[in-house]
Amino acid sequence: LAIMPASTGIDTTQAKNAVVIVLGLAVVIWRFPSPWVRAFAAWSVLAFVVSGMRAGGGAGLLGILAWLLVYGEAARLSEPSWRGVRAAIAGAALVQMAWMGVQALGVDPLFVPVSYAGAVQPGPPPPIGWFANPMDTALFLGLSLPALVALTPLRASWRGLLGIGLVLLCAAAIVSLNASAGLAALAVTALWWAP
Repeated sequence: LAIMPASTGIDTTQAKNAVVIVLGLAVVIWRFPSPWVRAFAAWSVLAFVVSGMRAGGGAGLLGILAWLLVYGEAARLSEPSWRGVRAAIAGAALVQMAWMGVQALGVDPLFVPVSYAGAVQPGPPPPIGWFANPMDTALFLGLSLPALVALTPLRASWRGLLGIGLVLLCAAAIVSLNASAGLAALAVTALWWAP
């Protein structure tokens, strides 16, 4: 707890929870066979510690470690099971995009007048889905985009056209958020998907 002082914005109870969760995830990820995944996990934890262990950084670190766990499970799951995981990730992304559409129409029934982005704001919330800021939404959609791509058959069929439409919708949602993290994830996915 000495490494998470009060200046980080994390109270003692949350600091204990964060330390246990981060260390637990780090141990699980450290057992992965890929040295690249282990190096990325170590780099992420080190960056969090060096940057001052702020509360927002801790939430981001947990997200990164969670995605690494999904990656690790990919090596253990059968192809049908992994297809189900990709479908769940794609479904979560679709919920975010649908909620962004509701917010863009100004009829969000849940987050008005609830606080978003740290303070109660007048009027409808911006189209940021269930997250507190555009960067988190863009990063979530960017990390979900490969699951949408993996579910999209590259052939002329109704499933292929539907899949390509959803991929393009997700890409448009990421661009509309204008967050560098999402744009970087979009660029990496485009390079991976390009023939």
